[in-house]
Order: sequence, then structure tokens, then C-alpha cells
Amino acid sequence: ELADIFALQDRVAEAVAGAIEPNLRQAEVERARAKPTGNLGAYDLYLRAMPHQRFGTRAGNDEALRLLRRAIALNPGFTAAKAALAGLIVIRFAQRWAAEEDVAEAVRCAREVTEAGGAEDPTALAWAGFALARLAGDHQAGLAAADRALLLAPNSALVLFYGGWTRIYAGDWQGAIERIERAMRLSPVDPLMFHFIGALGAAHFMGGQYEEAVDCARRAIRARPTYLAAHLGLAASLVRLGRMEEAGEAVRTLLAIVPGETLGRVAAHTALRGPAREDYLDALRRAGLPES
Repeated sequence: ELADIFALQDRVAEAVAGAIEPNLRQAEVERARAKPTGNLGAYDLYLRAMPHQRFGTRAGNDEALRLLRRAIALNPGFTAAKAALAGLIVIRFAQRWAAEEDVAEAVRCAREVTEAGGAEDPTALAWAGFALARLAGDHQAGLAAADRALLLAPNSALVLFYGGWTRIYAGDWQGAIERIERAMRLSPVDPLMFHFIGALGAAHFMGGQYEEAVDCARRAIRARPTYLAAHLGLAASLVRLGRMEEAGEAVRTLLAIVPGETLGRVAAHTALRGPAREDYLDALRRAGLPES
């Protein structure tokens, strides 16, 4: 129908952008990989760092940060590298690998992106907003950066995904679900899909939608068995559904992955706010996670 023509235009634009963006990013990564290591500039180092975020491992995170720090040393004004570094340290923090100096470095880089030059780079803004909301607790600055990124790139799966996490940190689980589900539609075979699904599960938990949270957690764990946030979310959601035996098994599994995990460490690292935070911690306590 002629009346639907503008909606059709939007759907076509979304589908084209969603197909092109990840493939273009991968083509640039392959170009950088083909260069001799002695000829690498700041942008090549940045591109080489990007695939390591897909693996969700400490070794991959370490290597990505090493490459990004080299890129920033070569070009101190390289906002894309600073933002990527900040985003990767958020993941490092969530997995319990970050030191205090890592967190301080991430917050500093994120602020530099938002205040001194990242205003027209949507991916950099999305990463920076993600880091500011998570590591600095600056939800206002995080949301401002995420919303600006979405205005600049409304069909970017990465912008939508990191904006969704920023919404979770700010307590807006409905807005988070909307953005993350759209990111998943735009990039259905994204290498970071386990992160997309894990974020969706966190939003569902925040909204009291525990069956959906369990489903997301199990899917994320199948894709990435060492994804700590998904194991924690699974245990807490199972408690809220009254499935205590399964919740206890989920805690035993996560303790095999992170033997030193405690309720105190979760409280220091969780992104949930308000009543959802207390529900989450109480559920993990009932599931058998050690207090300290």
C-alpha cells in the first residue's frame, strides 16, 4: 500500500545497514592483518584489536588492550581506540580481571571521547557511554553519549547493543530490551551474540521476567560457557522461579569457573540498580553463593 511506503523505506535501509556494517568491519580487519607488523599505524592496531573482543577470554582481552594502548601511544587523539579500550575494560571488570588502574584508565579515556572529540563517531560514543555508566556510575553522561550515538547511526547493531547496556545501568529495562532486540535483528549472526543475549537476560531480570531471563542465560552460556554474568543471572532467575535445585547447580558451575566468586564481589560488580539489585543479591544468597 502507498501509505506504507515510508515504513518500507525504513525497513530496507535497516536491512542494508545491518548487512553491510559487520562485513565492512571484517573487511577492514582483514586488510590490517595483511600488513607487515613493522608497518602498522594506529588505525591498523585498532583494527587488529577488534576481533579479540569476540572470544570472551582473558587472553583475548589482554591482547586487545595491548594493541589499543599501542595505537593510543602512536596517536594520543585517537578517540575510536580510547573508546574501544574503555569498552573492553568494562568487560574485563565484569569478568573480575580488571585492576583499579584499568578502571581509572577506562573512565579517563571515556571522558576524553565524550568531551574532546568523539561527538561525531557513533561507535566511539556508544562505547564511551557504556563505560561511563558502568564504571563511573555517571548514568546521565552515559545516556547522553548513547542517545547521540543512536541519532548518528540508528541502524548500527553495536550502537544499539551498547546503548541497551547503558539503559540497563540507568534502570530502564524496557528501553534496553527494545534496543538489544533490534540489534539482534540487525546482526543475527554477530560474533558478539552471546553478549547481546546476556544483556537481554539482564534486562528481563530487571523487569521481573524470570522465564525469559533463564532462557537468555542458558543461550548465552551455550555460546560462551565462561560468561560469568550469564551464570549469575541464571542462578538468580531460577531462585525467583522457585527452582532451587537447578539454582544450586548453576552456582556450583559458576564457582568451578571463578572459584573465588562471592556475594560481596557480585555486589561490587553488578550493574543492576534499585529493587532489582536487592532481588538479585538475595536470590544468589539463597542459591548458595558464599557471602565472602
